[in-house]
Amino acid sequence: MAKNNELLEWLGLTPADMLVYLALAAIGAMFVVHDRTTDIILAVAGVGLGLASCPLGMARDPEVSKLTNAIKFASYPIFVALALIAVAVHYVWFNN
Repeated sequence: MAKNNELLEWLGLTPADMLVYLALAAIGAMFVVHDRTTDIILAVAGVGLGLASCPLGMARDPEVSKLTNAIKFASYPIFVALALIAVAVHYVWFNN
C-alpha cells in the first residue's frame, strides 16, 4: 500500500495536486483573457485554489518516505508564492 501512495504522490494524482492544476489553468487563462473583471475572477480563483491545496498537500503521510513528505511540505507554499508572482507580473506588465 505504501508504494501505491508514493507513486500517486510522485505522479501528481492526489486531490491537492488536482487543485494545483486547476489553479494553474486559472492563472494561465489570465494571460489569454483580456477582460478586467474576468482577470480578477481568474486571479482570485487561481490564488484561492493554490491556498486551498496547501493544507491537503502539506499534510504528512506516514505511508510515504520522509523525502516525499519534505518535498510536499515545501512545494505547495512555493507554488502559492509563484502564483502570486504570476498574478503580479500579469497586472504590472500585461495590463495597461
